[in-house]
Amino acid sequence: MKYITNSFRVGCVALLAMLILAPGAFAQYSPPDPPSDLEVMAGDPTETNAQHGRLTLTWSPVADANNGGLPLLSGIAGYTIEISADYDAADPTAATWAVVPAAQLTVTPADPDADPAVPKFTAVHILPEEGDANAETASYNLTRHYRIKAENGEGLGDPSGVVSATTHNVPDPPTDLEVVVGDPTEANPQQGRITITWSPIEEDNNGGLAVPNTGGLASNATTGGYILEFFDTTADPNAWTAITSGITNADPAADPAVPKFTAVHDLSSLTEPPGGVAGAGITRMYRVRAVNAGGQGENSGEVSGTTHDTPDAPTGLEAEVSANATTNTSSDIALAWIAPANNGGLAITNYQVETSVNNGLTWTDLQAAGGTETALAYTHEGQTVADPVVTHIYRIRAESAAGVGDPSDLLGVKLAPPGAPVDFYARAVDQQESIDLFWKMPENDGEPAVTGYRIEKSEDYDATNPTAATWTDLRDNYDGLAIRDRNLTAGSTYHYRVRALNGVSDDATDGPGGPTTDVASVISSNRARMPRNLTATLADDMMSVFLTWDGPVAEEGEDGDPANGGSPIKGYKIEFSTDGGTTWADVVEDMEVHPLEGDLLNSAPGSEFKHTHSGLDPGTNYMYRVSAFNDAGPGHPSNVATASTDAVLPGAPTLTATAEMDAPSIKLSWTEPDDGGADITGWTIQFSTDYDDSVTPATGMWETVDLTVTKTDADPMADPPTETMFSAVHTGLQTGEEYHYRVRAINSAVDETADPPVVAEWSNIDDATAVDIPNAPTGLTATADGENTINLAWTAPALAGPSASAIASFNIQVSSDYDGSVDPPTGTWEDLTLTVTPPVAPATMHTASHTGLAPATTRHYRVSATNSATPPRTGAYSNVDGATTMAAGIVT
Repeated sequence: MKYITNSFRVGCVALLAMLILAPGAFAQYSPPDPPSDLEVMAGDPTETNAQHGRLTLTWSPVADANNGGLPLLSGIAGYTIEISADYDAADPTAATWAVVPAAQLTVTPADPDADPAVPKFTAVHILPEEGDANAETASYNLTRHYRIKAENGEGLGDPSGVVSATTHNVPDPPTDLEVVVGDPTEANPQQGRITITWSPIEEDNNGGLAVPNTGGLASNATTGGYILEFFDTTADPNAWTAITSGITNADPAADPAVPKFTAVHDLSSLTEPPGGVAGAGITRMYRVRAVNAGGQGENSGEVSGTTHDTPDAPTGLEAEVSANATTNTSSDIALAWIAPANNGGLAITNYQVETSVNNGLTWTDLQAAGGTETALAYTHEGQTVADPVVTHIYRIRAESAAGVGDPSDLLGVKLAPPGAPVDFYARAVDQQESIDLFWKMPENDGEPAVTGYRIEKSEDYDATNPTAATWTDLRDNYDGLAIRDRNLTAGSTYHYRVRALNGVSDDATDGPGGPTTDVASVISSNRARMPRNLTATLADDMMSVFLTWDGPVAEEGEDGDPANGGSPIKGYKIEFSTDGGTTWADVVEDMEVHPLEGDLLNSAPGSEFKHTHSGLDPGTNYMYRVSAFNDAGPGHPSNVATASTDAVLPGAPTLTATAEMDAPSIKLSWTEPDDGGADITGWTIQFSTDYDDSVTPATGMWETVDLTVTKTDADPMADPPTETMFSAVHTGLQTGEEYHYRVRAINSAVDETADPPVVAEWSNIDDATAVDIPNAPTGLTATADGENTINLAWTAPALAGPSASAIASFNIQVSSDYDGSVDPPTGTWEDLTLTVTPPVAPATMHTASHTGLAPATTRHYRVSATNSATPPRTGAYSNVDGATTMAAGIVT
């Protein structure tokens, strides 16, 4: 900016005329010195508002001693203000300078003679928006650099020193925005409220302009203070809404001081999602920004809060059923559960217990909402058995000041007595005056599961008048399946029954538990003495054994043990063993006692008792024993009698014949047949080349062949499991010829010399065709011929049969690292193309020469033949032979 008045111009013209008329006078004047005390500050010290976008410059007028000999006019005239946005003190010459437009300046001239005096010039520069020199709105946070030049009739003087300043900024964002769930100023209600706090902006962060401690401003506020906003996290994240009420302003100067703003956001009337609990589990995001005279600052970081929620569902709901102690004909269902891991932030004040007997269609409160029951258990008393059985369904909800939470998993409880235990029997214990009881779980477990058994005992039970018996508990809630009753009186009869318990009581079952077993009546006695004179005789069918024996007799002497041990003999236990007496089994499976009736009684003269053991295995030695059975169970066993069945011919195997692909051979495989009760000691293998089954009976000549047989044991762990197999390979066959095979087993029952021979059944007949493949060449030799050549010679294989294809070529391979000293030999083989003479022919000597070798080189060779079949087939390799070329310079 440059200020020059009209009077100043007139004076300049007169002065110029004087200089022209006075030669030599021009050299006495010069441009003025620059102002020496230029200063700049942010804002406008004459205003209380609209401080942003203004920079104020001050400087003193140039003194007469420094005006270059020409006085400057009073006022701002003769001063030019320049501005730069890119000035850098490190490289001042690179700056771009421009004159400040007059429209952007408000100037107060210096007037030292005024009263009061105005010693300095003051220029307020209102800066436009960044990047828009013509904008009328002021900007903030702009740094600018200034210098001033004074001007007289000699022109502009040098610039003053550079001064810099930055316009006032908007405030920084608050940095300690926090949320707390609930309202810390209230004890209740806590649900549906989120408390937000933040500290006022420090003076160092207010952008140079004060921020009043006033909260609750609207989102578009221009006056100073704070704007607190929130948005619904389930809605548009850009839809922020200002919170204008419920805010307590900070007042650090108060007594006591209020260091932070506090806003309580009340969401208690909202329900998210619909159908939920009002004010529970609502999430909101919050932010705050400060406002000063420069405008709105940046937003703070965002924080979120979720209102206190209802408690999570209780877990681990379980039930235990027990007989009701008062009625003894109904049941109590005791429920227990685990408190929720998450109580929603508020203490649990009650548990609601609900039940349903119609599969959850309707529910009944056993312990209603709104109570004060915080125990983790509840007993549903006096429940009776229904017919049909119904399911009692239970669920539990936790409750807090936020409301009632979700229900636990459902638990169904049925009340049904168990069935009677099965396979109940009682047996006196030999020589111990005790009785053992045994039973198995009921087939019907009832609802809930069986938890134990009640064993009852009577000494006056009479089957003709069972209701008159007196029963006492031998054991109650017993968790086993066997028990011994001790200290009994020998010869006395005791009666027992057992019922299963599951906590269910019912009139129909005569008290707690299910129905009882049948009554088992046992005399406290010893085991019966051993039977006598057991014999075992092989029957005429050779597959049955006829047994006879006599009953036990009493021990001699007045105090001798009676034959029956003190209780009547009910039958006999008959056992056999096929492993020399190591293990024993009942002759009739699952029949421990053969009663004293029917076929057991021997009507023929001689022994008292008899039994025939049929369906025996051939070639097996059987051992037998019998024992008398009374209330003490099986008595002392008899002597052991033996009988052996003869071996029979083995069964027929199943045969498979398969041609091998690398030689004119056929592999035979067959299954292991039934051995007839004796070890298989060999095999008869036969083949035929003219077998014909197209006629009846089939025709063909069969020839026995002696082959090596290999056994492969079964592997039940394989996937899939394998069975025992036998195999043999028939080699040296004529190529292209079809062979038929059959096989049969040999054991001790086979007698091929008998008339007629006694032999096993043949297997099925299977066939295969020997593959058309040449045999291996023979007699390969390798011989060195000088320093660079090895000669090869071999004999071609003869044709493997009249149907064999002719030999078409030879495949020669060479190895430079063959090692035949190890087993198996090692080495790398490569194909070698050589000229073979004479032309290929079977059973003929052929030669070839490997030339171009280095002196003292060792090589090994092998040869195979390829035939003219379609497709061609290559046979096995010949023997390996090697040679070493002569060393260089050796004269032969």
